[in-house]
Parts: sequence; structure tokens; C-alpha cells
Amino acid sequence: MGLFSKVTEARMKDPVEGVLRIVGITSPIPTATSCNYRLDGVVSAEGMMPTAIVHKGVASINRWPSPGDELPVTVDREKPDRLIIHWKELPTGAQAAQSMAEQLAAQMRGDGAPSAGTATSSTTVTVNGKTVNLPPGTPSGLGALIENVVAQAGQRQAQYGGMAGAMPSMPTISNDDILARGISGNATLLGTFPPPVPVVEEGRTGVGLMLNVMIDGRAPYQIQNVYAVPQEKVAALKAGSLLPVRADQTMPNLVAIDWNSVRV
Repeated sequence: MGLFSKVTEARMKDPVEGVLRIVGITSPIPTATSCNYRLDGVVSAEGMMPTAIVHKGVASINRWPSPGDELPVTVDREKPDRLIIHWKELPTGAQAAQSMAEQLAAQMRGDGAPSAGTATSSTTVTVNGKTVNLPPGTPSGLGALIENVVAQAGQRQAQYGGMAGAMPSMPTISNDDILARGISGNATLLGTFPPPVPVVEEGRTGVGLMLNVMIDGRAPYQIQNVYAVPQEKVAALKAGSLLPVRADQTMPNLVAIDWNSVRV
């Protein structure tokens, strides 16, 4: 614990362990190793009501959180805006990518018989030097896809000072046009990342989303885009969530999310 955290804890009259859920947070400087932040969130703990707060501080880029994340904190029940975030308990970008790969592998394990187009023997993928076993019946090419997604995340993390998932020039997707003319489907949220540039739109928060898109008549595919997310829907953005989407008929990477149908 740093000196500032020790001073803050000493000032607390009624400290307790709790959780801070992020609603919105400023974007870091991609070339920095650490950066000042300002976040809006809701802090909760045993014996206190959930309370909306604004918190400022300095965080390492490789542990930079996203809207919807829950951070472990020590909070003063008498003064909820006085808190300490336990950054060292959060995974780095590389650790989060490895965890994502392991979760995908776990989801694919089952007792069903292999179907057409699937591998008949166990395969493995390598994530940050660690071997993850995929079970028999894994769709052909999915192991390579997992390695590719994780490798790209690692490359972005190295290039942009540890900010896994950041991109130099990813546009913000306009939902209205695609929702009006796109093909309907669903997308599984694989993860989030801070947008490379802030999204300035009242009542919305810019969030980078990594999606596995499933459209009828097309093979599942992965995209990464930045979205202007209604603030009341940010809490729904958790890995594994299923989101209703529409994809452009000629440019499938243009995917809009039907936020009105997203349940929190």
C-alpha cells in the first residue's frame, strides 16, 4: 500500500471492504505507463447503501478498467467518497486475455458427440506461453482463432503501453442507420477495452467492445468496435452477455447494437 493510501485509510472512521462498479471513466494516454483518471461509479459494501461517487486518482495503464468493471475497494461507510482501490488485485491486460481464452475453452467442453466440421481429438492453444486444452468436438479452426485474438490483444498491449484492446483509429459506430437496414442477429460479448479517443455524447459512455457476432446464414465472426453506450446500459456489459445486434448487409464488420432491447 502506498503512502497516499495509508493516509487515506488512517482518515477513515468506519472502513469496510467493498466493491466499486464503474459507470464511466476517462480514457488514458496510450503512450503512458500510468495516467490520471476521473471515474463515476457506484460503491457498495456491507452495512451501507449503494452510493454514486466521483473518484480521481492515478492508475497503471495495464490495469486500466472499463465501464461495467467491479473493483475491490476499502471504503469509509461514514464518507463513501473516501475510498482506496486495490489495483494490485486486478488482472493485467495479458492476464485478462488468458482468462478469456480459458473461459472460452471451458464453455466448449461438453459430453455431446462431435459434429461435422469438428476436431475428433483434443487440441491445444498457447496463451502467453501457457497451454490451454480444448476438448474433442471443438469446431475446426476455433483454436487458431483463440490464439489469434489473444495474440492481437498482446500486440496492442505492447504497442499502446499495456492498454489491451486499444486501437489507433477505430470509429464510433452509428447505430440508427444499421438498425434500420441491417440483418438481425446476436453477439456474445468477449470483453471490453478503453476507446482510443473519448466519445463525447450526452448520456452515453464510449466503450470498446470485442464481439462474437452470430447472424443467420453466416459463420460466426469476431469484431472490435467502439460504441456510444447509454449510461443505463453500461452495467449489462459483462463478458459472456448476449446482445441483440444488426449487421450491415454488405459490410459485416459494421454491427449495431439494439440498446433498447438490452436488459440490465
